[in-house]
Amino acid sequence: MPTLFLIVFVDLVGFGLVIPLLPFYAVRFAASPQEVTALVAVYSLVQLVTAPLWGRLSDRVGRRPVLLASLAASALAYLWLGSATRLWMLFAARAFAGACAGNIAAAQAYIADVTRPEERARGMGLIGAAFGLGVVLLLPESLPAGRRDRTSSRGRVGAVVDVLRRPILSRLILIFFLVILAVAGMQSVFAIWAMPQFGWGPRQVGYVFAYLGLISAILQGGLIGRLTRRFGEERLLLCGLALIAAGLLALPFAHDMATLGPALTGLALGMGLMQPSLNSLISRQAGAEEQGEVMGVSQSVGSLSRVLGPFAAGFSFAALGRDSPYFLGVVLVVIPLLLAFKLPRVGATRLAEAAPFGRESGPAR
Repeated sequence: MPTLFLIVFVDLVGFGLVIPLLPFYAVRFAASPQEVTALVAVYSLVQLVTAPLWGRLSDRVGRRPVLLASLAASALAYLWLGSATRLWMLFAARAFAGACAGNIAAAQAYIADVTRPEERARGMGLIGAAFGLGVVLLLPESLPAGRRDRTSSRGRVGAVVDVLRRPILSRLILIFFLVILAVAGMQSVFAIWAMPQFGWGPRQVGYVFAYLGLISAILQGGLIGRLTRRFGEERLLLCGLALIAAGLLALPFAHDMATLGPALTGLALGMGLMQPSLNSLISRQAGAEEQGEVMGVSQSVGSLSRVLGPFAAGFSFAALGRDSPYFLGVVLVVIPLLLAFKLPRVGATRLAEAAPFGRESGPAR
Protein backbone atom coordinates (compact mmCIF):
# COMPACT_ATOMS: atom_id res chain seq x y z
CA MET A 1 0.00 0.00 0.00
CA PRO A 2 2.76 2.56 0.76
CA THR A 3 4.32 1.86 -2.63
CA LEU A 4 1.00 2.46 -4.39
CA PHE A 5 0.65 5.66 -2.40
CA LEU A 6 4.01 6.81 -3.73
CA ILE A 7 3.32 5.69 -7.31
CA VAL A 8 0.11 7.66 -7.66
CA PHE A 9 1.95 10.77 -6.49
CA VAL A 10 4.17 10.67 -9.58
CA ASP A 11 1.06 10.95 -11.71
CA LEU A 12 -0.65 13.53 -9.51
CA VAL A 13 2.42 15.73 -9.14
CA GLY A 14 2.64 16.12 -12.90
CA PHE A 15 -1.05 16.92 -13.05
CA GLY A 16 -0.78 19.37 -10.14
CA LEU A 17 2.20 21.18 -11.62
CA VAL A 18 0.53 21.65 -14.98
CA ILE A 19 -3.00 22.75 -14.02
CA PRO A 20 -2.11 26.09 -12.35
CA LEU A 21 0.30 27.00 -15.18
CA LEU A 22 -1.72 25.80 -18.15
CA PRO A 23 -4.02 28.87 -18.44
CA PHE A 24 -1.02 31.22 -18.38
CA TYR A 25 0.78 29.00 -20.88
CA ALA A 26 -2.25 29.19 -23.20
CA VAL A 27 -2.60 32.97 -22.80
CA ARG A 28 1.03 33.23 -23.93
CA PHE A 29 -0.19 31.84 -27.27
CA ALA A 30 -3.09 34.35 -27.35
CA ALA A 31 -5.76 31.83 -26.31
CA SER A 32 -9.29 33.08 -25.56
CA PRO A 33 -11.12 32.12 -22.31
CA GLN A 34 -12.98 29.41 -24.23
CA GLU A 35 -9.69 28.06 -25.62
CA VAL A 36 -8.13 28.13 -22.15
CA THR A 37 -10.93 26.00 -20.70
CA ALA A 38 -10.92 23.77 -23.79
CA LEU A 39 -7.22 23.12 -23.20
CA VAL A 40 -8.02 22.01 -19.67
CA ALA A 41 -10.88 19.84 -20.98
CA VAL A 42 -9.06 18.06 -23.82
CA TYR A 43 -7.11 15.88 -21.35
CA SER A 44 -10.36 14.55 -19.92
CA LEU A 45 -12.02 14.27 -23.32
CA VAL A 46 -9.46 11.66 -24.38
CA GLN A 47 -9.41 10.08 -20.92
CA LEU A 48 -13.16 9.60 -21.26
CA VAL A 49 -12.45 7.06 -24.00
CA THR A 50 -9.33 5.44 -22.59
CA ALA A 51 -10.08 5.14 -18.84
CA PRO A 52 -12.46 2.15 -19.20
CA LEU A 53 -9.95 0.48 -21.52
CA TRP A 54 -7.16 0.85 -18.96
CA GLY A 55 -9.47 -0.42 -16.21
CA ARG A 56 -10.57 -3.48 -18.19
CA LEU A 57 -6.97 -4.15 -19.23
CA SER A 58 -5.94 -4.17 -15.58
CA ASP A 59 -8.64 -6.80 -14.93
CA ARG A 60 -7.09 -8.98 -17.63
CA VAL A 61 -3.33 -8.57 -17.28
CA GLY A 62 -3.00 -7.24 -13.73
CA ARG A 63 -2.69 -3.83 -12.13
CA ARG A 64 1.11 -3.57 -12.13
CA PRO A 65 1.71 -3.65 -15.93
CA VAL A 66 -0.96 -1.01 -16.46
CA LEU A 67 0.59 1.27 -13.84
CA LEU A 68 4.02 0.86 -15.45
CA ALA A 69 2.82 1.56 -18.99
CA SER A 70 0.72 4.55 -17.93
CA LEU A 71 3.57 6.19 -16.02
CA ALA A 72 6.04 5.76 -18.89
CA ALA A 73 3.62 7.19 -21.46
CA SER A 74 2.72 10.11 -19.19
CA ALA A 75 6.40 11.05 -18.92
CA LEU A 76 6.59 11.32 -22.71
CA ALA A 77 3.45 13.46 -22.74
CA TYR A 78 4.95 15.95 -20.28
CA LEU A 79 8.15 16.18 -22.34
CA TRP A 80 6.03 17.03 -25.38
CA LEU A 81 4.10 19.65 -23.42
CA GLY A 82 7.28 21.30 -22.20
CA SER A 83 8.67 21.59 -25.73
CA ALA A 84 5.48 23.01 -27.30
CA THR A 85 5.92 26.14 -29.44
CA ARG A 86 2.35 26.47 -30.79
CA LEU A 87 -1.10 26.37 -29.21
CA TRP A 88 -2.04 23.26 -31.20
CA MET A 89 0.97 21.49 -29.74
CA LEU A 90 -0.34 22.21 -26.24
CA PHE A 91 -3.65 20.63 -27.21
CA ALA A 92 -1.96 17.62 -28.77
CA ALA A 93 0.31 17.04 -25.77
CA ARG A 94 -2.57 17.28 -23.31
CA ALA A 95 -4.65 14.91 -25.45
CA PHE A 96 -1.81 12.37 -25.43
CA ALA A 97 -1.47 12.77 -21.65
CA GLY A 98 -5.18 12.05 -21.28
CA ALA A 99 -4.85 8.93 -23.38
CA CYS A 100 -2.11 7.71 -21.02
CA ALA A 101 -4.09 8.40 -17.85
CA GLY A 102 -4.75 4.83 -16.76
CA ASN A 103 -3.18 5.07 -13.33
CA ILE A 104 -6.13 6.16 -11.24
CA ALA A 105 -8.59 3.47 -12.37
CA ALA A 106 -5.92 0.78 -11.94
CA ALA A 107 -4.89 2.17 -8.55
CA GLN A 108 -8.49 2.23 -7.32
CA ALA A 109 -8.94 -1.36 -8.46
CA TYR A 110 -5.68 -2.26 -6.67
CA ILE A 111 -7.06 -0.74 -3.46
CA ALA A 112 -10.23 -2.80 -3.84
CA ASP A 113 -8.11 -5.96 -4.30
CA VAL A 114 -6.11 -5.55 -1.10
CA THR A 115 -8.58 -3.98 1.36
CA ARG A 116 -11.63 -5.25 3.18
CA PRO A 117 -14.85 -3.33 2.42
CA GLU A 118 -14.86 -1.56 5.79
CA GLU A 119 -11.32 -0.28 5.14
CA ARG A 120 -11.91 0.78 1.55
CA ALA A 121 -12.59 4.49 2.17
CA ARG A 122 -9.23 4.79 3.94
CA GLY A 123 -7.55 3.02 1.02
CA MET A 124 -9.22 5.29 -1.52
CA GLY A 125 -8.12 8.24 0.58
CA LEU A 126 -4.50 7.24 0.09
CA ILE A 127 -4.89 7.86 -3.64
CA GLY A 128 -5.98 11.44 -3.04
CA ALA A 129 -3.34 11.95 -0.38
CA ALA A 130 -0.34 10.66 -2.33
CA PHE A 131 2.57 13.09 -1.95
CA GLY A 132 5.85 11.11 -2.04
CA LEU A 133 8.11 9.47 -4.60
CA GLY A 134 7.25 6.05 -6.03
CA VAL A 135 9.26 3.14 -7.32
CA VAL A 136 6.76 1.17 -9.35
CA LEU A 137 8.99 -1.85 -9.79
CA LEU A 138 8.62 -2.58 -6.10
CA LEU A 139 4.83 -2.90 -6.34
CA PRO A 140 3.60 -6.52 -6.01
CA GLU A 141 0.70 -7.57 -8.23
CA SER A 142 -2.66 -7.44 -6.43
CA LEU A 143 -4.78 -9.42 -8.90
CA PRO A 144 -3.97 -13.16 -8.83
CA ALA A 145 -3.59 -14.84 -12.19
CA GLY A 146 -6.55 -17.15 -11.49
CA ARG A 147 -8.91 -14.23 -11.05
CA ARG A 148 -7.83 -12.62 -14.31
CA ASP A 149 -9.49 -15.50 -16.14
CA ARG A 150 -12.81 -14.54 -14.55
CA THR A 151 -12.94 -11.06 -16.02
CA SER A 152 -15.95 -10.15 -18.09
CA SER A 153 -15.86 -10.40 -21.88
CA ARG A 154 -18.41 -7.60 -22.29
CA GLY A 155 -17.60 -4.71 -24.57
CA ARG A 156 -17.11 -1.19 -23.29
CA VAL A 157 -20.69 -0.18 -24.08
CA GLY A 158 -22.00 -3.31 -22.40
CA ALA A 159 -20.01 -2.50 -19.26
CA VAL A 160 -21.43 1.02 -19.10
CA VAL A 161 -24.98 -0.21 -19.67
CA ASP A 162 -24.57 -2.85 -16.95
CA VAL A 163 -23.36 -0.23 -14.46
CA LEU A 164 -26.22 2.13 -15.26
CA ARG A 165 -28.79 -0.64 -14.78
CA ARG A 166 -27.88 -0.98 -11.10
CA PRO A 167 -29.98 1.56 -9.17
CA ILE A 168 -27.57 2.26 -6.33
CA LEU A 169 -24.46 2.22 -8.48
CA SER A 170 -26.01 4.45 -11.13
CA ARG A 171 -27.02 6.97 -8.46
CA LEU A 172 -23.48 7.03 -7.09
CA ILE A 173 -22.11 7.53 -10.59
CA LEU A 174 -24.55 10.41 -11.17
CA ILE A 175 -23.44 12.06 -7.92
CA PHE A 176 -19.82 11.68 -9.02
CA PHE A 177 -20.61 13.14 -12.45
CA LEU A 178 -22.35 16.25 -11.12
CA VAL A 179 -19.92 17.15 -8.36
CA ILE A 180 -16.87 16.71 -10.58
CA LEU A 181 -18.66 18.78 -13.23
CA ALA A 182 -18.88 21.65 -10.73
CA VAL A 183 -15.34 21.32 -9.37
CA ALA A 184 -13.76 20.94 -12.82
CA GLY A 185 -15.49 24.12 -13.95
CA MET A 186 -14.17 25.99 -10.94
CA GLN A 187 -10.63 24.73 -11.45
CA SER A 188 -10.59 25.59 -15.15
CA VAL A 189 -11.50 29.26 -14.69
CA PHE A 190 -9.84 29.97 -11.34
CA ALA A 191 -6.61 31.32 -12.85
CA ILE A 192 -8.33 33.68 -15.31
CA TRP A 193 -10.79 34.65 -12.52
CA ALA A 194 -7.98 35.44 -10.07
CA MET A 195 -6.10 37.63 -12.57
CA PRO A 196 -8.63 40.50 -12.48
CA GLN A 197 -9.99 39.67 -9.02
CA PHE A 198 -6.64 39.83 -7.20
CA GLY A 199 -4.09 40.72 -9.89
CA TRP A 200 -2.48 37.31 -9.45
CA GLY A 201 -0.02 35.46 -11.66
CA PRO A 202 1.10 31.82 -11.92
CA ARG A 203 2.90 31.81 -8.56
CA GLN A 204 -0.12 32.86 -6.49
CA VAL A 205 -2.44 30.50 -8.37
CA GLY A 206 0.08 27.70 -7.82
CA TYR A 207 0.08 28.43 -4.09
CA VAL A 208 -3.71 28.14 -4.02
CA PHE A 209 -3.71 24.75 -5.74
CA ALA A 210 -0.89 23.59 -3.47
CA TYR A 211 -2.93 24.64 -0.43
CA LEU A 212 -6.00 22.83 -1.70
CA GLY A 213 -3.95 19.71 -2.34
CA LEU A 214 -2.23 19.84 1.05
CA ILE A 215 -5.44 20.18 3.06
CA SER A 216 -7.13 17.44 1.06
CA ALA A 217 -4.06 15.18 1.40
CA ILE A 218 -3.88 15.61 5.18
CA LEU A 219 -7.55 14.76 5.50
CA GLN A 220 -7.52 11.80 3.12
CA GLY A 221 -4.18 10.42 4.24
CA GLY A 222 -4.52 10.74 7.99
CA LEU A 223 -8.13 11.14 9.05
CA ILE A 224 -10.50 9.56 6.55
CA GLY A 225 -10.15 6.03 7.96
CA ARG A 226 -11.07 7.07 11.51
CA LEU A 227 -13.84 9.35 10.30
CA THR A 228 -15.30 6.56 8.17
CA ARG A 229 -15.32 4.10 11.06
CA ARG A 230 -17.10 6.64 13.25
CA PHE A 231 -19.59 8.21 10.84
CA GLY A 232 -19.74 5.98 7.74
CA GLU A 233 -19.16 6.83 4.08
CA GLU A 234 -22.70 8.12 3.53
CA ARG A 235 -22.49 10.82 6.21
CA LEU A 236 -19.02 11.87 5.11
CA LEU A 237 -20.27 12.12 1.54
CA LEU A 238 -23.12 14.42 2.63
CA CYS A 239 -20.78 16.58 4.70
CA GLY A 240 -18.27 16.81 1.86
CA LEU A 241 -20.91 17.85 -0.67
CA ALA A 242 -22.25 20.51 1.69
CA LEU A 243 -18.76 21.95 2.21
CA ILE A 244 -18.09 22.03 -1.55
CA ALA A 245 -21.35 23.88 -2.17
CA ALA A 246 -20.56 26.39 0.60
CA GLY A 247 -17.04 26.97 -0.73
CA LEU A 248 -18.24 27.57 -4.29
CA LEU A 249 -20.94 29.95 -3.05
CA ALA A 250 -18.42 31.97 -1.04
CA LEU A 251 -15.83 32.36 -3.83
CA PRO A 252 -17.55 35.17 -5.80
CA PHE A 253 -17.71 37.27 -2.62
CA ALA A 254 -14.00 36.85 -1.84
CA HIS A 255 -12.04 40.07 -2.33
CA ASP A 256 -9.18 39.42 0.09
CA MET A 257 -7.47 36.49 1.76
CA ALA A 258 -9.68 36.81 4.85
CA THR A 259 -12.68 35.70 2.78
CA LEU A 260 -10.86 33.62 0.15
CA GLY A 261 -9.11 31.42 2.73
CA PRO A 262 -12.27 29.97 4.34
CA ALA A 263 -13.88 29.42 0.93
CA LEU A 264 -10.86 27.47 -0.33
CA THR A 265 -10.60 25.56 2.94
CA GLY A 266 -14.23 24.50 2.65
CA LEU A 267 -13.62 23.29 -0.89
CA ALA A 268 -10.51 21.34 0.12
CA LEU A 269 -12.17 19.69 3.11
CA GLY A 270 -15.24 18.91 1.04
CA MET A 271 -13.24 17.22 -1.70
CA GLY A 272 -11.19 15.37 0.91
CA LEU A 273 -14.33 13.93 2.47
CA MET A 274 -16.37 13.40 -0.69
CA GLN A 275 -13.94 11.70 -3.03
CA PRO A 276 -12.69 8.70 -1.02
CA SER A 277 -16.14 8.12 0.48
CA LEU A 278 -17.80 8.10 -2.92
CA ASN A 279 -15.09 5.95 -4.52
CA SER A 280 -15.42 3.47 -1.65
CA LEU A 281 -19.19 3.28 -2.06
CA ILE A 282 -18.82 2.75 -5.82
CA SER A 283 -16.19 0.05 -5.30
CA ARG A 284 -18.37 -1.77 -2.79
CA GLN A 285 -21.11 -2.06 -5.39
CA ALA A 286 -18.79 -3.96 -7.75
CA GLY A 287 -17.90 -7.64 -7.76
CA ALA A 288 -14.30 -8.63 -7.10
CA GLU A 289 -13.61 -9.63 -10.72
CA GLU A 290 -15.00 -6.37 -12.16
CA GLN A 291 -13.28 -3.80 -9.92
CA GLY A 292 -11.08 -2.46 -12.71
CA GLU A 293 -13.99 -2.30 -15.14
CA VAL A 294 -16.35 -0.50 -12.74
CA MET A 295 -13.71 1.93 -11.52
CA GLY A 296 -12.78 2.53 -15.16
CA VAL A 297 -16.39 3.40 -15.97
CA SER A 298 -16.45 5.70 -12.95
CA GLN A 299 -13.27 7.44 -14.07
CA SER A 300 -14.67 7.72 -17.57
CA VAL A 301 -17.76 9.45 -16.21
CA GLY A 302 -15.46 11.73 -14.21
CA SER A 303 -13.57 12.47 -17.40
CA LEU A 304 -16.81 13.42 -19.12
CA SER A 305 -17.45 15.84 -16.27
CA ARG A 306 -13.97 17.30 -16.68
CA VAL A 307 -14.72 17.82 -20.36
CA LEU A 308 -18.15 19.39 -19.98
CA GLY A 309 -17.34 21.35 -16.81
CA PRO A 310 -14.58 23.53 -18.32
CA PHE A 311 -16.59 24.11 -21.50
CA ALA A 312 -19.65 25.17 -19.49
CA ALA A 313 -17.54 27.32 -17.18
CA GLY A 314 -15.73 28.96 -20.09
CA PHE A 315 -18.99 29.81 -21.84
CA SER A 316 -20.52 31.10 -18.61
CA PHE A 317 -17.39 33.13 -17.81
CA ALA A 318 -17.46 34.83 -21.23
CA ALA A 319 -21.23 35.33 -21.50
CA LEU A 320 -22.42 35.94 -17.93
CA GLY A 321 -19.39 37.26 -16.06
CA ARG A 322 -16.46 35.85 -14.21
CA ASP A 323 -18.42 34.92 -11.05
CA SER A 324 -21.13 32.97 -12.87
CA PRO A 325 -19.27 29.60 -13.08
CA TYR A 326 -19.23 29.43 -9.27
CA PHE A 327 -22.98 30.01 -8.95
CA LEU A 328 -23.53 27.37 -11.62
CA GLY A 329 -21.30 25.04 -9.60
CA VAL A 330 -23.43 25.54 -6.48
CA VAL A 331 -26.54 24.43 -8.37
CA LEU A 332 -24.71 21.38 -9.70
CA VAL A 333 -23.57 20.31 -6.22
CA VAL A 334 -26.96 20.81 -4.56
CA ILE A 335 -28.46 18.14 -6.87
CA PRO A 336 -26.05 15.34 -5.77
CA LEU A 337 -26.50 16.52 -2.18
CA LEU A 338 -30.22 15.77 -2.49
CA LEU A 339 -29.48 12.45 -4.23
CA ALA A 340 -27.07 11.44 -1.47
CA PHE A 341 -29.76 11.88 1.18
CA LYS A 342 -31.63 8.97 -0.40
CA LEU A 343 -28.73 6.52 -0.46
CA PRO A 344 -29.33 3.31 1.54
CA ARG A 345 -26.90 2.55 4.34
CA VAL A 346 -23.93 0.47 3.20
CA GLY A 347 -24.71 -2.23 5.75
CA ALA A 348 -27.77 -3.16 3.72
CA THR A 349 -25.85 -3.39 0.44
CA ARG A 350 -22.60 -5.15 1.25
CA LEU A 351 -22.14 -7.31 -1.81
CA ALA A 352 -18.37 -7.55 -1.74
CA GLU A 353 -18.27 -9.22 1.67
CA ALA A 354 -20.73 -11.90 0.59
CA ALA A 355 -19.33 -12.61 -2.88
CA PRO A 356 -15.54 -13.01 -3.12
CA PHE A 357 -15.71 -13.12 -6.91
CA GLY A 358 -18.77 -10.91 -7.32
CA ARG A 359 -20.84 -12.52 -10.04
CA GLU A 360 -21.79 -15.67 -8.18
CA SER A 361 -24.17 -13.78 -5.90
CA GLY A 362 -24.21 -10.58 -7.94
CA PRO A 363 -24.02 -6.95 -6.97
CA ALA A 364 -26.73 -5.31 -4.91
CA ARG A 365 -29.24 -3.88 -7.33
